[in-house]
Amino acid sequence: MAEIDRHSDTWRTIQAWIEAERADAVESLIADHHAEQQRGRIRQLERLRDLAAPDDAPHVVADTYL
Repeated sequence: MAEIDRHSDTWRTIQAWIEAERADAVESLIADHHAEQQRGRIRQLERLRDLAAPDDAPHVVADTYL
């Protein structure tokens, strides 16, 4: 998968949309309006948001494994 430029205007626009949609889903969840659907919606939005999260695992580059 291609890397996402976390500093691009496009990604910032997507992040703002994600946060607005997530806030709406949380509000609907609190109001108990199709709660299970809202939980799934929140989960998907968080997964989308996390696509640009940096990989926490260090990248090890080695010519040999001895």
